[in-house]
Amino acid sequence: MSLIALLACTERGLMWAETWEVIGLSDDGALVDITFTRGNAGVWAGSGKVRGTVTAKDEGTVRYGMDGMPDNVQVHERGLSVGTDRLSETGGVWTLELIEGNELDGYRDFRGSLSDGIGRTEPVDMGDWTVQGAEMLVHMQGYARVGQRDRLLDGNAVVLHRHGERPPMSRGATRRAAFVLDDTLSVGVDQVGSQVLAWAVIDGVRLPADDAVLRIGDKAQVQLDFRPAADLIFQVEPHRPRVRSWPLEHLTGPELTGVDLWVGIPTRRLSKAIAIGMFEGQPLTSNALLLWSDTEDALARDEDGG
Repeated sequence: MSLIALLACTERGLMWAETWEVIGLSDDGALVDITFTRGNAGVWAGSGKVRGTVTAKDEGTVRYGMDGMPDNVQVHERGLSVGTDRLSETGGVWTLELIEGNELDGYRDFRGSLSDGIGRTEPVDMGDWTVQGAEMLVHMQGYARVGQRDRLLDGNAVVLHRHGERPPMSRGATRRAAFVLDDTLSVGVDQVGSQVLAWAVIDGVRLPADDAVLRIGDKAQVQLDFRPAADLIFQVEPHRPRVRSWPLEHLTGPELTGVDLWVGIPTRRLSKAIAIGMFEGQPLTSNALLLWSDTEDALARDEDGG
C-alpha cells in the first residue's frame, strides 16, 4: 500500500496531531520533559509515540522512547497510552509510567504521580490548533531508574494538552514558552506568534492574563509581562541543565527530507531557569522552565551545545 493510500484512510488531515506534555522541575534541579503524541504524520495514520527525558546538571540525560501502531494507542478522557506507557488522570491524580528495555539490555523505568493540581485553563483556539493548560501546577513525585540506579523525583510540573490540524512545527512556526513554578506559584505563557496561552496563580488567587506576553531580551533572557491586566512581571534567565530533542525523529529518511525541504526540521529545547519578578510592588523569586520549539535552533545557543 502506498504512503498516500495509507494517509488517505484517516478521517483527519495529514498533519493532525494530539499531544499531552508533562514539563517539570524536581527540587534538586532535574528537568522532566515527557510527551505523549498520536497523529497522522508518517506512514501510519493514528500511530502514537512517547518521548521522555530526565536531565540533571551533573548526571547527563536519560531518554525514554516508545512507538505504537494505531491499535496500540489508547485515548483516555484525560491522557493517552502508547503500548505500556501511560499518562492518565483519575480522581484528580495523574499516573505517569514509561518502561523501556529488558533483562539483557537493562531497564529504563519512569514511574510517578501528579497530584494536588490547582486546576486547568480554558482552551485557546489558535486557528486549527487548540492548546490548554490541563494542570497549571501539580506536585510531581516518582522515580527514574536506569538499570540498578534510581533517582527519586519530587517537585512541581505543568500538564499541557495540544491538538488540531496544523501543529506549529508543521508550518515552521516558533513556539516560545516559559513556566514559573513554586509550591504556591504558577505562571505560564505559551506563545506561537501573537497567539498566547497564559495563566498566573499566586497563593491560590488566579490573576487576569488577558494582556500576557512573552518578550525576548538580551543574552536569551525572557520577560513575562501581564500588565496592565495584572501588576505582574518576571525576568527569566536560562541556566543549566538544558536538554534537546527532535519531535520528528520517528519519521523515515525520505519523510524527514521532505519535511526539511518544506519547513525545516524542528528542534525542541528545555532549560531550567531562574525567574525574578514583581507582583504589586513585592519581589518574587522562583525556579522556572524555558521551552523553545522551532527550526532556527536559536534559544540559548552556546559553544558547548547547552
